Amino acid sequence: MALDIPSDLPSLTEREIGELINGALKEERRISDRRRRVQDRLDFLRSGGAVTSDGSTELVDKLTADEREVSEERRQVHVVIDLLYAERTRRGRRGDG
Repeated sequence: MALDIPSDLPSLTEREIGELINGALKEERRISDRRRRVQDRLDFLRSGGAVTSDGSTELVDKLTADEREVSEERRQVHVVIDLLYAERTRRGRRGDG
C-alpha cells in the first residue's frame, strides 16, 4: 500500500491530519513486521540454520532483495509520517487548527 501526501494538505482539518497520521503509523507497523520476518529468515539461513544447497543461496538472494524492497517501502512511509507531523507542528506554531 503506497501512501501519498494529499495535494490539499494545508486545507485538511486537524482531525483529517490525525487520521492520516494514524493510517501511516499503522502501515509503518505492518511494513516493519514484514521486514522483521524477512530479516529473521535471513539471519536463520546465514547462521547455517538450514541445510545448505544450491537452493538456499537462491533463497538468501531472494530474501535479500525482498529486504531491500521492504526497507525502501518503509523509508517512504517514514517520509509521509514526517511530513504529516511537520504539518501538524506548523499549525501548532501558527496557532490555528
